[in-house]
Amino acid sequence: MSCVLTTIVLGASSDPQSRPSFQELLEKLRELQRKYAVQNQVQRNASAAAKNSIIEE
Repeated sequence: MSCVLTTIVLGASSDPQSRPSFQELLEKLRELQRKYAVQNQVQRNASAAAKNSIIEE
């Protein structure tokens, strides 16, 4: 299960005791945002490098 889906499922639990606090959810979402921002930047860099490689040939 993806991290995003796991976070959603935990936050939607019918048992209030098993749901994370708002602060815990906020921290998890910020962590996911950082993770995906880094992944996105790596993909953009790889794409730009590939384009530059094609142009130089």
